[in-house]
Amino acid sequence: MPRYEHAPDSAADDASTGWRWWPFGRRPTTTGPRTLADLQPGQRAVVSSVACDTAVGQRMLHLGLLEGTEVTLVRRAPAGDPLEIRVAGYALSVRSSEARLIGVEVRS
Repeated sequence: MPRYEHAPDSAADDASTGWRWWPFGRRPTTTGPRTLADLQPGQRAVVSSVACDTAVGQRMLHLGLLEGTEVTLVRRAPAGDPLEIRVAGYALSVRSSEARLIGVEVRS
């Protein structure tokens, strides 16, 4: 569901009200993607952290998403979920909710 927030006058879409609409309830990141779910197709990244305190996080570790592993986002499904990533020479599909557990550093 879209979210409206008060934005500074200089950044507001509607200067008269000072409110800006953020699609999907998420602010755009200015520092680049921070999780696997934020990557764009074709972008490469290195895994920096995995929230392994959950069963899903443990499964991600077992599938090869370890810190320091390079991953590439191959594509997203038309509805945006799941994501197909290439990791350690094989294709892996993960849900967006699972991809948010994986912190990454983008590589050029």
